[in-house]
Amino acid sequence: MQRWPLIVNPSSGGGKGQAVQSLLESFCQENGGELLYTEQAGQATVLARQAVESGVDRVLVGGGDDTVREVLAGLLHREHPPELGILPLGTFNNFARTLGLPNEPAAALEVAFGGHPVPVDLGQVNRERIFTESVGVGFQAEAWQHKPEVEPVGLRRLLQGASIALETLGGFEPKLFHLTIDEAEEMVRAMDITVANTPEFASAMTAAPYASVSDGKLDVCVIRELSMLEFLAAVPLIFTGLHPYLMTSVEYHQGCLIEISGGGERPAPVRVDSSIDLRLPVTIEILPGRITVRVPQTQWP
Repeated sequence: MQRWPLIVNPSSGGGKGQAVQSLLESFCQENGGELLYTEQAGQATVLARQAVESGVDRVLVGGGDDTVREVLAGLLHREHPPELGILPLGTFNNFARTLGLPNEPAAALEVAFGGHPVPVDLGQVNRERIFTESVGVGFQAEAWQHKPEVEPVGLRRLLQGASIALETLGGFEPKLFHLTIDEAEEMVRAMDITVANTPEFASAMTAAPYASVSDGKLDVCVIRELSMLEFLAAVPLIFTGLHPYLMTSVEYHQGCLIEISGGGERPAPVRVDSSIDLRLPVTIEILPGRITVRVPQTQWP
């Protein structure tokens, strides 16, 4: 019988993968798995693709959100990919938290291997790039351009993000965007637009509090034009997900196909999960139930 792989990024979350090595080795030995550590960026995609080609029916991944996305990139070149089990070992683990996965490694392993299999939605940009969390334009994308290549972990990461946001806000101006949600079009001058599959992104910022990975739709949160002081005062609401309730400048929609263009004379940057290498215009769509993930029975509707 082909052994299923557990693909682990040992540097995720400040080295959590390495810290639980003995636990992972024992679990794989007892359950017919093979522990595979990555050594460089992109290797998880290669390992996942090899697993698909070998015919396994499950793949487990240990790491943060970026590592999960690397594995997905390797699995989804097949129409019917293997089931995915996720061991959250990153700093924020937004995708895993949305799925209700436990943080404790032993409990997470049990769910990743023997939990309840459910179809989970993913997003896609320009018919090719998969995302798990969200796509953003406007202020968040402008700020993301200043993110360092190597980020600190824990509290230092939050403080660094706050510093970058304040620096970006000083020279930021709202942009005029052409936004199409399914067949509804509008021109909107906005501070920020998020198209989300999960409620949270980055350092657990709740940009789209109603988003669900099981409803077959993307949530679109538009923050219209505000003064610099108004936007600064709104940041705590945006971070905690209270902005749709308490801010009259917020529009909230759902849709399956979203197109965004405009954003100024020069093509505006686009954040796709943790990457910032695209520019407007973009087409964003939902891929309903694209991957099957093991989750706790009690955490799923």
